[in-house]
This record gives sequence, C-alpha cells and structure tokens, in this order.
Amino acid sequence: MGEPVPAAPRRRVLVVEDENDIREIVAGLLGDEGYEVAVATDGADALRQVGSFPPDVILLDLWMPDADGADFVAAYRRLPGRHAPIIAFTALPDGAEQAARIEAEVLLPKPFHIHDLLRLVDQYSAAPGPAQA
Repeated sequence: MGEPVPAAPRRRVLVVEDENDIREIVAGLLGDEGYEVAVATDGADALRQVGSFPPDVILLDLWMPDADGADFVAAYRRLPGRHAPIIAFTALPDGAEQAARIEAEVLLPKPFHIHDLLRLVDQYSAAPGPAQA
C-alpha cells in the first residue's frame, strides 16, 4: 500500500459584510462547501482578520456604515505581500463603478444567486499559493 495522500489545504475566504443575516448565510454556505471562512463586520475588522487569516479570496460588501469597502481595500493593498482577489458585492445602483474604482476582480450584485456566488469564489480562490507570505 502507498502512503496516504495529504488532503489539499482548504481555501480561505474572508467575508466582509455588516448585515448579520447575509454574513452568516454566506459564511455557512461557504463552510458547507469546504472553505475555511472568517467573517468581518466592517473594513477595520477585516484588516484585523487578514493578519491572522490570510485569505485566498475576499468577498467584500462595498457599503458599510463604519469602514466601508473602499477604505478597507486602500489599507489592505498597502500591506506587504501578495493580496487576495476581491469579489465586491453590493445592492448600490453604482456598484459596477465602485467595484471598478477599487479594482475588484468582479462585482456580484445583490441580490445574487447562490450558484453565482459559489462559482466566483471557486474561480477566484483557485489562484496558486497563499494570499500573503
């Protein structure tokens, strides 16, 4: 018999969303799909999270009352190392413009279909290597 094949490392997703229901549903869904998930309630919380939980992809609400998505992205990209791709999601009518301004990889408009969410997270979390060294 051969040696057991080590399990592939679980891909990490940081969900940044101020609305409890959305945050918990998305985190639960991604966890059920085998992702390792951390959650943050705003941009400042997300910055604290990336230090101990380097994500492979970030699912980012663009509008949050305290530190919004644009504030987070500006501070995150100043951190050293490689940065995770960002999937922006919002219900704002100018969401596409805001996502382009922060140079998000893609916009997932709210409300969204679960299949679209899973497809995008799978696609953008599949980049090789850890998000940050």
